[in-house]
Amino acid sequence: MQSNTSIETARGISDVEVSNGHALVVASGLSEEDSSPRMLDALRALKDADCSIDFLKISSSGFSFIVPEAGAEAATAALRSAGFSAEALAGRAIITVRAPNIRDESGLVARIAQLIVRSGATIEQVGDMHSSVQVVVETPNAEKAAAALRDCIGLVEIL
Repeated sequence: MQSNTSIETARGISDVEVSNGHALVVASGLSEEDSSPRMLDALRALKDADCSIDFLKISSSGFSFIVPEAGAEAATAALRSAGFSAEALAGRAIITVRAPNIRDESGLVARIAQLIVRSGATIEQVGDMHSSVQVVVETPNAEKAAAALRDCIGLVEIL
């Protein structure tokens, strides 16, 4: 008996993963007049302190990023030594939601965000790639949010 092979990629959420043990570092000390050189100072200080950062978000007055919790102290110390105010918010998790062609599915990222917020989690950072979206939330709410998303694996109705 011959089996049928699908050449079409399934739509919607295909996988959900939670990574715990992260901290959100929030820094201020940028101004519009000198933001580029100051940002370079900050990145250089983080590099010199061997800090690996993810989810870098830049605003007119500051920036934020994610580090492993074990590196939060080194990151804030490096930024303070470069003249920035910095604080680390420990207890953060990254939820990775895989969905093929997520950017092509109109409204899918918004519906994923809606499920996370409805589960009681607060979204602190968002990043995306062609086939996934990564969301930073507080660790105590991460598994509940992930469970709500896992309930939608394979469902087209979420679209």
